Amino acid sequence: MARIKINLSFIGNIAKWIYYGGKKPMDDVLKEDNEIIGFVILALIFFFLYSFNRSAA
Repeated sequence: MARIKINLSFIGNIAKWIYYGGKKPMDDVLKEDNEIIGFVILALIFFFLYSFNRSAA
């Protein structure tokens, strides 16, 4: 469970840093909890992959 939370936080931190265009230091981005953002991004990726897989069959 801890690995999943770390991975989601990692994805969320990268996404938020890209959202700020790299202008906000990564240290400031890491202070916030970005686990929910990572979960949403991962859910969207799985949704798109699943929808493309269903249309091919």
